[in-house]
Amino acid sequence: WPAITSNLVAFTKDSSLISIIGVTELFSAMRFSLSDPAWLGFVIEGYVFVGLIYFALCQFVIMWGRTIERRLFPLMRRT
Repeated sequence: WPAITSNLVAFTKDSSLISIIGVTELFSAMRFSLSDPAWLGFVIEGYVFVGLIYFALCQFVIMWGRTIERRLFPLMRRT
C-alpha cells in the first residue's frame, strides 16, 4: 500500500487535469484577487495560500492511503 499511496500522490501532482484545470484555476483566481486595489501587496500570501491548498490535497491522499493500509493489514506494523 505505501507504493500505491505514493503513486496516488504522484498522480495528483502530475495529473494533467489537476495541473491544467485545478492549479491554473487557483493561480488565476489568486491573480484576479491580487488585481483588486484592496489586496495589493499580498502577493506572497497569495502564493502561500495556493501552496497550502495543494499541500492539503496531497496530505489528504497520504492520510487516506495510511487509513486504508491500517484497515486492510492490521497485523503488519511499521518499523
